[in-house]
Amino acid sequence: MGYAYTEGVIDGSDTHQRLFGEISGGYAPWRYLQLSLGLDARYDSHSGDMGSDSGGAFGTQIATRHAFQVTRDLSLAARTKLRFPAASSISRGFKAVSPEFGAIASYLFRKHRELSLDLGYRFDRSEHSVADPESLSSADLLAASISRYNAALLGALFALPIGPVTASAEWSWEIALGSGAPDPLASPMRVRLAAQMRMAERYVPGVELGVSPSARPSLDRLARIEPRLWLALTFGVVFERARPVHTETVAPTLQITDVEREDALLDVRVVDPADVAVAGASVELSSADSQASFSTGDDGALALTLTPGAEHQLTVTGDGFEPQQIAVQGVRGRQKLTLTLVRHLPEGEIKGNVRSLRGGKPVRARITVGPIGKTIDTDEKGDFVIGVPPGQYTLEITAPGHETQQRSATVERLGVTIVVVDLRRAPK
Repeated sequence: MGYAYTEGVIDGSDTHQRLFGEISGGYAPWRYLQLSLGLDARYDSHSGDMGSDSGGAFGTQIATRHAFQVTRDLSLAARTKLRFPAASSISRGFKAVSPEFGAIASYLFRKHRELSLDLGYRFDRSEHSVADPESLSSADLLAASISRYNAALLGALFALPIGPVTASAEWSWEIALGSGAPDPLASPMRVRLAAQMRMAERYVPGVELGVSPSARPSLDRLARIEPRLWLALTFGVVFERARPVHTETVAPTLQITDVEREDALLDVRVVDPADVAVAGASVELSSADSQASFSTGDDGALALTLTPGAEHQLTVTGDGFEPQQIAVQGVRGRQKLTLTLVRHLPEGEIKGNVRSLRGGKPVRARITVGPIGKTIDTDEKGDFVIGVPPGQYTLEITAPGHETQQRSATVERLGVTIVVVDLRRAPK
């Protein structure tokens, strides 16, 4: 949901504001097919010398996407969309349905950075949603967002993970086509910056800021004009087959099928403990006479060819996960392997100082951290720093000529716990 603003495009004194929202859901019945349904609503208000007016409208869209992994870094997708614009009647709504077709190529480089290019075409019939578009005022035409021109669709998106946040920059252009169409530079163009963060493996809040740098065509051409600026908040929920999150290693599953094949093929899928695909995981395949490196795609999948009869070592690593290794035999046929990576707990720190209770002078002491058994010696100033995962710990502090002391410490995720220890002299 968000807010959009359009400057004066009618007589220079007008302004146009819009509140908009959309709710959509998607479902992937198969690995290569995604279906989605979206409902959108907007409320427009305009003012100026022409007077003030406001009103709302609703729309619907149905979309499909068919994705195919060409190589470990390149995927192609075909997409379709049906737009049902707001209309004065049901019959007009169906007459105004605007089909859209397109193709998307996505390339993953440097393991996590993605560049996608989109090319498509829209048969725009939205003008039929209104009985007599010519009778509408200029302000209502602007708010209706209808067009009598088909459009060639171009787009590019660059996505870059930054820690838990995925930042993206997107450019799109709808070039109006047909007799009397506006100049291409006056066709809707958008530039959008967005950031999304995955939380608790399921929730995806985000924010986006957009601008349309297009020139403004005259409204008597019945051409769509985009808002000049907009700001939106987004929130997504991912529904997947949830599994309990375990800190211990989950044993991989290996299934062999189609044993009549001559080749030894291995389909690898890398997931996290919640069964969410791990994209861009590094996969190293080694045997006695060869070694190669690969990366999983957006769906966490990767297809490998093994040497029949040979034993292979598979090492899988991913950002934020513990590495995992498994030995796989090259069996003729197709094997399916699911590897569940365990999340790597970010280390916290225990920092402290050990001194003598009498006089407060620094003490050279040894710190033992239970139950993990880590040890460290203080420096000449009695200071120490030790990295540990989040959790509860018991510190045992020992020093020659002093009584042994135990202290408790609780370390939060990415936190630092300070401990100051005063040791008593041991009785003689």
